[in-house]
Amino acid sequence: MKYSYQNSGNRAKGQFFEEIIAQSMEYYQKGGWASIEKTPEPMKPIKNNGDGTFQAVYTKKAQPDYKGVLSGGQAIIFEAKYTDKARIYQKAVTDEQAACLDRYAALNARCFVTVSYTHLRAHETLSDV
Repeated sequence: MKYSYQNSGNRAKGQFFEEIIAQSMEYYQKGGWASIEKTPEPMKPIKNNGDGTFQAVYTKKAQPDYKGVLSGGQAIIFEAKYTDKARIYQKAVTDEQAACLDRYAALNARCFVTVSYTHLRAHETLSDV
């Protein structure tokens, strides 16, 4: 039960992080500085729940989360990660995501992983960290 609660909290924080990225991408698009889009997750519906929702499975390993182009033609690709730990490990990026970032980097694209994290103990504030 503890992990289920923790996972749903992390998922919500991760979604909030992606919303911030989406707002930033919209700002850059409107300013004419970049056009960057979220890469859709390849999935296959397996069951219609009859209430406008469905169950699905992923059809292949995930690609990096965002791809686009900066003003002037520079390609950009990045993965977004959220953690509530004090550090994030390389294994958070799948082998396929890392290989994709490497392929784009070899072609001189701007490639990176952006991380949002929160790691506060009960008695800490952001100014303590």
